Amino acid sequence: MRNIKIFILFSVLLFIFIAFKTYGQYQSLERTEKVILLNESQSLSKFISAFRQTYQKSFIQNHIQIDEKTINLLPVKTISEMSQKFTDNVQEKIIIRTVSDRPRNSDNMANRFELKMIQYFNNNPTLKDKFLKNNDIYSYVKPLRIQKSCLKCHGKREDAIPSVRDKYAKAYNYRLGEIRGLLNITIVRPKHFSTLYLDFKRNLAETILLYIFFLAVTYFLLLKIFKKEEKYTKQLEIDIARHTQEIEKQKEELYRQAYHDSLTGLPNRTLFHDRLEHGLELAKRNHYTLALLFIDIDNFKYINDTFGHAVGDAVLIKVSERFSQVLRKEDTLSRIGGDEFTIILENINGTENIRILVNKILKSLHQPITLNHHDFHITCSIGIARYPEECMDFDTLVRYADMAMYKAKKQGKNNIQFYSEDVAD
Repeated sequence: MRNIKIFILFSVLLFIFIAFKTYGQYQSLERTEKVILLNESQSLSKFISAFRQTYQKSFIQNHIQIDEKTINLLPVKTISEMSQKFTDNVQEKIIIRTVSDRPRNSDNMANRFELKMIQYFNNNPTLKDKFLKNNDIYSYVKPLRIQKSCLKCHGKREDAIPSVRDKYAKAYNYRLGEIRGLLNITIVRPKHFSTLYLDFKRNLAETILLYIFFLAVTYFLLLKIFKKEEKYTKQLEIDIARHTQEIEKQKEELYRQAYHDSLTGLPNRTLFHDRLEHGLELAKRNHYTLALLFIDIDNFKYINDTFGHAVGDAVLIKVSERFSQVLRKEDTLSRIGGDEFTIILENINGTENIRILVNKILKSLHQPITLNHHDFHITCSIGIARYPEECMDFDTLVRYADMAMYKAKKQGKNNIQFYSEDVAD
């Protein structure tokens, strides 16, 4: 999941970077187009201004009369035709209009946009021109202000050139600096710019496809890496779990070897001591009797010497199994060495109850143990010491039980012997 989040973050950051670069390139292309077309419009504006001034000077200096024939020579009349011919020659659509809100010729009446621009320049007298864009169409507008030479035709009517005064009845009484009209140069986006934008869009599409392809390849590569990583992680988890199990088994084995008899699996002398100390603590706390049994297998040396240690070991295993079958869950059977066993009987009150359980132990050996087609009749001698009846501490309890066991062996074996002062004697 963390890797997927990193991939998504990388994809988003890469997309933002590409979008930012693309937007910057688009803005640069638009700025370049605008600068070029603005310079072109300003050049046309200057040319038209020079053209108008030249014709105006010629009319005035040569005293050319304005009539039906000469009126068509005026710039205001020829600008439209010049615009069309210029468009045809440069293979670009350029429309040049000189208009007014009070034209002398109806063809020069300003449209809604141009009237709005005239009002705009009236409200902003310091502005000399304005360049606007609407989709693929650029408009360069410039106010035509009354100059001193213009007053000869547009000042007071009585001061106007006679031929103008006789020809036109309106568009007089302008003051110096007042807006007489508007120059509007409209340029439709040239073909070479359209080609540039088309190339830009094509490059953008290719970039997007490349971006998608790159992300797809990156995703599948990462997915492959993720799968390998996941497989490796799972295998590592399995190996760690297996190693942990092996360590636990080794710990259990070490514990078993440290605290259990390797032959019978019973608690050894070390664990026997721990269990007895713990049992005595509980007996003291809960005020009940604890009995300790020391057991010695009778004539076991004869079995080892006659039949071998392997048979002797097998006999010990069978004996431990039979003892375990007659004991309670709370009792502890231990092998402390050779043919010696101990049994801790916890929470067992009364001599009679102890005797009943001990007789069960003796009785468990009544049936012969059959090994290698040979029957072994096993008996044992049992010594018993009790807490708190005979003693109050660990060492004394162990010593008394051991002494009672040897007393039982002296009594002819295959019997039990409780510790008493007679045993000590």
